[in-house]
Amino acid sequence: MIEFEDLVNKHSAEIFAYIWRMLRDTPDAEDCLQETFLRAYRAYVRLPMDANQRAWLYKIATNTART
Repeated sequence: MIEFEDLVNKHSAEIFAYIWRMLRDTPDAEDCLQETFLRAYRAYVRLPMDANQRAWLYKIATNTART
């Protein structure tokens, strides 16, 4: 499993673009991205070693954007 900071660096631009397409508002998308990674950080220790981390982040981002 990669370090959380590396996960953020690797996927943040892609996840931001996804969130922005959902919300169509840059400040809201930035807030949602921050909340997505906060939620992911809190749950990271429970993520199985073989999990698809990218898909996991997309699921968190989707749920965060909907709330």
